[in-house]
Amino acid sequence: MPVTSTIKQTLQTSIDWLEFTIFQLSYEDVIERILQLKIEDFADLSKGKFGYNAQTKWGNGNLFVLFNQVDDEPCINHMGVHVILSGTGCRAYESQKSLYTLINVLVALENQAKLSRIDLAIDDFKDELIKFSRIRKAALRSEFTSRWNKWDELNSRSTGDGKLLGQTMYFGSQTSDIFCRIYDKALEQKCKVKYNTLYFIFIKCVLCEAVGSADQNHKTFKTFLFFTRKKKQKNLPSATSAKGGFALVLV
Repeated sequence: MPVTSTIKQTLQTSIDWLEFTIFQLSYEDVIERILQLKIEDFADLSKGKFGYNAQTKWGNGNLFVLFNQVDDEPCINHMGVHVILSGTGCRAYESQKSLYTLINVLVALENQAKLSRIDLAIDDFKDELIKFSRIRKAALRSEFTSRWNKWDELNSRSTGDGKLLGQTMYFGSQTSDIFCRIYDKALEQKCKVKYNTLYFIFIKCVLCEAVGSADQNHKTFKTFLFFTRKKKQKNLPSATSAKGGFALVLV
């Protein structure tokens, strides 16, 4: 079952990156017992990365398993087995398996597993709730509350004619354990239909465990970023029923 949901036929949420490490298991066991995939569907790559000297890639998508070898034989050591699912890897995996089930298995393993990164994506295909221009104006006017003490803006332009190629806002430091990224996805992908994407990126933090529970996501997000609105803005669409403001995200 895909880890996606549609809210008010406007917002679609999904897990867009998943990264974790399993300890005390061989890479074959991780593939077959944890990922529930067939090892024959994987192909070894020429070299490893991130300190691992070997890695293998799933033939059906961007899913990578990193491990160590001694004398060309897989071994179990303190580094464990590291697994990376990119955005397309998540989509390919959930076409066959359940990402939520996988995350819950990892949480249940406790100290034997470490969730190191989860990206939660919220796409606004109708450009109604996650409206980049409105969020930018609210941020410039300081019409929001947040646990983060900074936000950044990045604009990409063509060197030839100065045409805007991309717009991105970051709430929180990109080197911290959690930050938020919002960008105009239609502009980036040169789509005719305008829509925006918001990401919450969880890195090396206990909050990764809360992602496995859909009931907790809304509460978690609201504590990090909440936009206020003035009384004269009565026609501003609200993503929640909270009075006096609207939460930027809802899962």
